[in-house]
Amino acid sequence: GGPTIAVLLEYDALPEVGHACGHNLIAEAGLAAAIGIKAAMEADATIRGQLLVLGTPAEENNGGKIDLIRGGAFEGVAAAMMVHPTNFTNSSPQTLSKMSVSVNFKGQPAHAAAFPWQGRNALDAAVSAYTNIAMLRQQIKSDCRVHAILTKGGSVPNIIPDEATLELYVRAPTSQEMHALFERVRACVESGAKAAECDLHFDGERSSYDNLISDKVIAEIYKGFAERMGIVDYDNNNPAGSTDMGNVSHLVPSIHPLYALPTDAPNHSRLFTEAAGSPSAQGPTLGAAKALALTALALMRRPGVLEKTH
Repeated sequence: GGPTIAVLLEYDALPEVGHACGHNLIAEAGLAAAIGIKAAMEADATIRGQLLVLGTPAEENNGGKIDLIRGGAFEGVAAAMMVHPTNFTNSSPQTLSKMSVSVNFKGQPAHAAAFPWQGRNALDAAVSAYTNIAMLRQQIKSDCRVHAILTKGGSVPNIIPDEATLELYVRAPTSQEMHALFERVRACVESGAKAAECDLHFDGERSSYDNLISDKVIAEIYKGFAERMGIVDYDNNNPAGSTDMGNVSHLVPSIHPLYALPTDAPNHSRLFTEAAGSPSAQGPTLGAAKALALTALALMRRPGVLEKTH
């Protein structure tokens, strides 16, 4: 009997910069919390519930938690929780919905010096689309984001590129706003392709991340325990970043508290990689793990609290 509480672990790193988002510490904190929860359950027979520890891959780009949702991993789960390191503390953060799209432009190759008029430049189409998107940013809301990179655009200068690829992220506070913004981005991309007389193919909207819903009841319980560990909120809670934990939070009551490492470095920087691998990260991570474990145990001891969650 009792509720099933899921503790989630992440462990993927970023290309080139390694654990610049501290997922090594997320795995560490989750395992530490799970060990503590298990020990408490074994020592106290009055604690009723089940502990589910889930390793969740590919958070950065491919949405491993979304695959787990589709596979039924969260069926019967009463609450899900994890912690995440950064350079500030917030027990109930907000995140943005995110759509990841790959756009492929197809043109016609030709000798760039001898017969340029016979070509159709896919790189021109991609650059035009990128420029359109850059100008669009002036007219979007301050809490929305669009960012893109060119990952393919030709091989040598004297051949007109017949293929170019643009990788896009579109973010907004809600999924509805995200899809509406994407339609404006789509128009930017289509006009670039039309101007360069190139064909256009959206390689598919990859897994979309929902905005995070931090359950207020569970977050307050965590916040109380975290403060006892010296982890005190100090952030204005502007939505930032995206996570596939957002998708989980739309399915089951969830928390994704942020805790500060002793660094001013932002996530996804080399300096944060150093901070996440430093001995100075261990104290805050252990404190967050303890608060997470105590939160899970509180829900098992008082399952009626879960009736107040969303």
